[in-house]
Amino acid sequence: QAVTFCKGLISDVLQNKVDLSLLVVTKSYSRSADQYKSPQPHVELAKRMAARDPDTAPCVGERIPYVMVRGDKRAKRCDLSEDPL
Repeated sequence: QAVTFCKGLISDVLQNKVDLSLLVVTKSYSRSADQYKSPQPHVELAKRMAARDPDTAPCVGERIPYVMVRGDKRAKRCDLSEDPL
């Protein structure tokens, strides 16, 4: 029964029947990017956002919302985060 439920949920996500707001993750950007020991999805997204538009980039102390997007199977998980807006 759990397998059937999961398959149905995955099908709904793949068919865009699930509201994007239900898939958003938020993480606190608690220190500068160079102080993180390993690459984190929200930190890498903050770097990309700063490169796109420094005026609207997240600052230390803010929460960064993100969704994980489909990408190359060899891509690092931290490179698959994207701004949900």
